[in-house]
Amino acid sequence: MARARERVVRELERGRIAVYAGERLLIDVGGRILLVGRKRITPRFWALVVDRADFGDVVAAGDYRIFEHDGHSHLQFELDRAVDDINLPRRGGFIVTVMNPDPMVWQGEPHPFQEELFDVERRIPTPFPPGLQTRFGDRRYAQLDTVEFLDYPGAELVLISE
Repeated sequence: MARARERVVRELERGRIAVYAGERLLIDVGGRILLVGRKRITPRFWALVVDRADFGDVVAAGDYRIFEHDGHSHLQFELDRAVDDINLPRRGGFIVTVMNPDPMVWQGEPHPFQEELFDVERRIPTPFPPGLQTRFGDRRYAQLDTVEFLDYPGAELVLISE
């Protein structure tokens, strides 16, 4: 009989999360603002870290944790209620990746920023410091292996519902 492999989980952060609905859908993850590209949660969606926003109304709040295992990172949450209007369950999670802002890795293809989703003023490329930028290597995406990525407005995230 094969031995079961022990799953190594590395906790990155825990904290409070709040979801705001108004002109835009925003998620406050530990004091960092994620602007969701559409006004609802879909199986795969884009989010942009922004430094300020008009929040609208709080539609749910609760706790979150960010952790990594087996080469990918998760943002799990437990809210005080589900929000059916935006397809957000009471409990759930997302696999989170960060998009590489370096235009060289896109090899002449257009940078896939979703302008029509965000309609915000932003700098290109995202000003990650060298220590974070090197985590991408020559890849187009990297796992969220440190929450430091969330500290830089303009960081683009892809979230996949679990």
